[in-house]
Amino acid sequence: MISAATQVLEVLSSDPLLDECINREGQLGDGHPSAAASGPRAIGKEAEYLASLELIREGHLVHGGTGRLLDTADSDLEILAGDLLYAEGLVRMAALNDLAAIAELSRMICDCAIARSVADEDRAEAVWAKSCAVIGGNVG
Repeated sequence: MISAATQVLEVLSSDPLLDECINREGQLGDGHPSAAASGPRAIGKEAEYLASLELIREGHLVHGGTGRLLDTADSDLEILAGDLLYAEGLVRMAALNDLAAIAELSRMICDCAIARSVADEDRAEAVWAKSCAVIGGNVG
């Protein structure tokens, strides 16, 4: 199985503009996606869940200008890259047929956008943590 980091890098490198901005020394893994991918709904599909969630996580971070694997000062490119990563992560989650996780991720993306619109990064991080706990089966 290809690692989540490799899968995120493959998505980013598929676009020549983004490929130029890849931080190949960057590291994934801040705990949120791992928490979700270790829950009961992911049994037997942990790697697929982790890759989907890391794509969405990187999309979220890139939108805020703090990507782990993408380093660009171009805010327009950050938005486009974030959208690409969000979409690819949701497509992969859809392939897992987990409609409840997709609904939670859609809610999370919206709530994070609202938090970011008022420059409340702490709230956005709390939303991420809660959504990953829900997907991981650690809260209701």
